[in-house]
Amino acid sequence: MQHRNSQKRFYNENYTYFVTGVTKSRYPYFKEEVFCEVFWEKLQLCIKLKGFFLHGWFLGYDHFHLLLTPMSNENISEIMRSLKTNASRAINQILEGEVCRPRLQNGNHEVHQSEINIHYSKLKSLQQKFHHKHPIPELSFPQFQWQQSFHDHVIRNQRDYETHLRYIEYNPVKHEMPEGWRWWGFGVN
Repeated sequence: MQHRNSQKRFYNENYTYFVTGVTKSRYPYFKEEVFCEVFWEKLQLCIKLKGFFLHGWFLGYDHFHLLLTPMSNENISEIMRSLKTNASRAINQILEGEVCRPRLQNGNHEVHQSEINIHYSKLKSLQQKFHHKHPIPELSFPQFQWQQSFHDHVIRNQRDYETHLRYIEYNPVKHEMPEGWRWWGFGVN
């Protein structure tokens, strides 16, 4: 049975996808630098856990775009579930002042305990940075949530691929991000 809001997804290990995820009610959580850093940490960890090549990415105040190719038997739905779940969990733990040690997840790519410890240390540092800036965060931020599901587009050919790369490159201008906005890039693996 398909959820009534579910989209028909096309899965193939050779597909490249352009994916968009949006925060619930388009709340601009990512105006807060610490949350951008959390998203970036979780994106890098997701690459290791789920095994995909990230051709390009952009993080705006209330949404993200990814251009990626899965390199394992993980499908795009599993990749997005992992990224969105882990990012929202970490951001909410920071909001609540209680960062927990990340759980080692099953995946095709081994993530060593030392990497998990480094990731945990970074999150603890970000939590301290955030609470120094926002001593009472619940007055400033609602609980972090993503909108249900995500939008995906299967890249059809080289022209389509280049169009979406240019779109990512143009997004900081399109959304009038501050000069020097560093939450976007190309060719991450």
